[in-house]
Amino acid sequence: MYDQSPFRIKFNEIYSNIATTVKEDYFDDLDDQDSLYGLSEEYVKKYNILVYMKILEEIYNVVAEWPQVSWDEYYEDGHPYTLNWELVVNNLARVYVADLQAESDSVRTAQESAAMPIVVGRTV
Repeated sequence: MYDQSPFRIKFNEIYSNIATTVKEDYFDDLDDQDSLYGLSEEYVKKYNILVYMKILEEIYNVVAEWPQVSWDEYYEDGHPYTLNWELVVNNLARVYVADLQAESDSVRTAQESAAMPIVVGRTV
Protein backbone atom coordinates (compact mmCIF):
# COMPACT_ATOMS: atom_id res chain seq x y z
CA MET A 1 0.00 0.00 0.00
CA TYR A 2 1.44 3.34 -0.98
CA ASP A 3 1.51 6.25 1.51
CA GLN A 4 -1.54 8.09 0.16
CA SER A 5 -3.68 4.98 -0.27
CA PRO A 6 -7.06 5.26 1.48
CA PHE A 7 -6.40 1.76 2.80
CA ARG A 8 -3.15 2.87 4.40
CA ILE A 9 -4.61 6.11 5.77
CA LYS A 10 -7.66 4.34 7.24
CA PHE A 11 -5.91 1.02 7.92
CA ASN A 12 -6.84 0.74 11.61
CA GLU A 13 -10.48 1.67 10.98
CA ILE A 14 -10.86 -0.75 8.07
CA TYR A 15 -9.05 -3.50 9.95
CA SER A 16 -11.26 -3.19 13.02
CA ASN A 17 -14.45 -3.08 10.94
CA ILE A 18 -13.45 -6.23 9.08
CA ALA A 19 -12.44 -7.92 12.34
CA THR A 20 -15.87 -7.30 13.87
CA THR A 21 -18.05 -8.04 10.83
CA VAL A 22 -16.45 -10.52 8.43
CA LYS A 23 -16.61 -14.19 9.31
CA GLU A 24 -15.08 -15.60 6.08
CA ASP A 25 -12.28 -18.07 6.66
CA TYR A 26 -9.73 -17.97 3.83
CA PHE A 27 -7.22 -19.91 5.89
CA ASP A 28 -9.16 -23.13 5.27
CA ASP A 29 -7.98 -22.97 1.64
CA LEU A 30 -4.44 -23.89 2.76
CA ASP A 31 -3.33 -27.50 2.81
CA ASP A 32 -0.98 -29.13 5.31
CA GLN A 33 1.98 -28.64 2.92
CA ASP A 34 1.69 -24.84 3.04
CA SER A 35 4.24 -22.96 5.18
CA LEU A 36 1.41 -21.05 6.88
CA TYR A 37 -0.27 -24.24 8.02
CA GLY A 38 -0.18 -24.69 11.81
CA LEU A 39 -0.33 -20.99 12.76
CA SER A 40 -2.02 -20.02 16.01
CA GLU A 41 -5.68 -19.00 16.00
CA GLU A 42 -4.68 -15.35 16.51
CA TYR A 43 -2.52 -15.36 13.38
CA VAL A 44 -5.17 -17.21 11.39
CA LYS A 45 -7.66 -14.46 12.25
CA LYS A 46 -5.15 -11.77 11.21
CA TYR A 47 -4.47 -13.65 7.98
CA ASN A 48 -8.19 -13.79 7.15
CA ILE A 49 -8.63 -10.07 7.87
CA LEU A 50 -5.67 -9.10 5.69
CA VAL A 51 -6.86 -11.32 2.81
CA TYR A 52 -10.27 -9.67 2.99
CA MET A 53 -8.61 -6.23 3.10
CA LYS A 54 -6.62 -7.04 -0.06
CA ILE A 55 -9.84 -8.15 -1.78
CA LEU A 56 -11.47 -4.83 -0.81
CA GLU A 57 -8.43 -2.95 -2.07
CA GLU A 58 -8.63 -4.70 -5.44
CA ILE A 59 -12.34 -3.90 -5.73
CA TYR A 60 -11.61 -0.28 -4.79
CA ASN A 61 -8.87 -0.02 -7.44
CA VAL A 62 -11.17 -1.33 -10.17
CA VAL A 63 -14.05 0.94 -9.16
CA ALA A 64 -11.74 3.97 -8.94
CA GLU A 65 -10.92 3.57 -12.65
CA TRP A 66 -14.57 4.04 -13.69
CA PRO A 67 -15.82 7.55 -14.46
CA GLN A 68 -17.57 9.47 -11.69
CA VAL A 69 -21.31 9.56 -12.31
CA SER A 70 -23.56 11.75 -10.24
CA TRP A 71 -26.72 10.05 -8.98
CA ASP A 72 -28.97 12.57 -10.79
CA GLU A 73 -27.43 12.52 -14.29
CA TYR A 74 -29.28 11.84 -17.55
CA TYR A 75 -28.41 10.05 -20.79
CA GLU A 76 -28.34 12.21 -23.92
CA ASP A 77 -31.87 11.03 -24.77
CA GLY A 78 -33.17 12.31 -21.42
CA HIS A 79 -33.51 8.99 -19.57
CA PRO A 80 -32.16 8.80 -16.01
CA TYR A 81 -28.60 7.44 -15.84
CA THR A 82 -28.82 5.79 -12.43
CA LEU A 83 -31.46 3.63 -10.81
CA ASN A 84 -31.74 6.07 -7.90
CA TRP A 85 -32.57 8.98 -10.18
CA GLU A 86 -34.95 6.82 -12.23
CA LEU A 87 -36.87 5.98 -9.06
CA VAL A 88 -37.05 9.68 -8.13
CA VAL A 89 -38.12 10.76 -11.64
CA ASN A 90 -40.84 8.10 -11.76
CA ASN A 91 -42.10 9.06 -8.30
CA LEU A 92 -41.17 5.67 -6.84
CA ALA A 93 -38.77 6.91 -4.18
CA ARG A 94 -39.19 8.65 -0.89
CA VAL A 95 -37.20 11.86 -1.05
CA TYR A 96 -36.61 14.22 1.85
CA VAL A 97 -37.70 17.57 0.46
CA ALA A 98 -37.93 19.78 3.54
CA ASP A 99 -36.97 23.36 2.64
CA LEU A 100 -36.65 22.53 -1.06
CA GLN A 101 -39.91 24.35 -1.79
CA ALA A 102 -38.95 27.44 0.24
CA GLU A 103 -38.11 30.47 -1.86
CA SER A 104 -34.90 32.30 -1.12
CA ASP A 105 -34.09 35.95 -1.81
CA SER A 106 -32.42 35.02 -5.09
CA VAL A 107 -35.61 33.47 -6.51
CA ARG A 108 -38.52 35.41 -7.96
CA THR A 109 -41.79 34.89 -6.16
CA ALA A 110 -44.83 33.55 -8.01
CA GLN A 111 -46.44 36.99 -7.83
CA GLU A 112 -43.38 38.65 -9.38
CA SER A 113 -43.32 36.11 -12.18
CA ALA A 114 -47.03 36.57 -12.87
CA ALA A 115 -46.67 40.38 -12.99
CA MET A 116 -43.91 40.32 -15.63
CA PRO A 117 -45.04 41.12 -19.16
CA ILE A 118 -44.73 38.47 -21.85
CA VAL A 119 -43.28 39.67 -25.15
CA VAL A 120 -43.64 37.45 -28.24
CA GLY A 121 -43.74 34.22 -26.28
CA ARG A 122 -40.93 34.95 -23.87
CA THR A 123 -40.68 36.43 -20.42
CA VAL A 124 -38.71 39.66 -20.07
